[in-house]
Amino acid sequence: GNFDYPWSGVDSVVCLNPECTEVEVFAFNPSELMLQTTNEFGCTAIDLLQIDVRKTRPLYAPTAFSPNGDANNDFWTLFGPEVVENINYIKIFDRWGNLVWEGKNLTPNDVSQGWDGTMNGRAFNPAVFAFVAEVLYIDGEAFVVSGDINLIK
Repeated sequence: GNFDYPWSGVDSVVCLNPECTEVEVFAFNPSELMLQTTNEFGCTAIDLLQIDVRKTRPLYAPTAFSPNGDANNDFWTLFGPEVVENINYIKIFDRWGNLVWEGKNLTPNDVSQGWDGTMNGRAFNPAVFAFVAEVLYIDGEAFVVSGDINLIK
């Protein structure tokens, strides 16, 4: 018979066909997907599906870069797939703990927004630097990450 397919209980349901019998589901947290449908005779059916969400926080922080003007690895930034929404900030420190560069509200994977290995226009010699960054994921959660960067030439 004729059925409606009202889906509920998750962050987003996208119908993949006009009847909405095939859907794509987005759930950021564990939840329960529910379908309650009624035919033209008033018969109702309900089905529930438990969704377990295992969150991964993929992120790539290069351990070295070479800002030597050859247009290859001249900037340092963080990289991630589409689940990385924003880099709230990156702070880079020298070996004595001095802040040498800071970027805010950076687009992931955009090297043009990254650090170019300078401070106030002065290029650094090869050295090891430390970074700390706050990364925002599409589910609204932000995480602080840190590590080392080798500046090589």
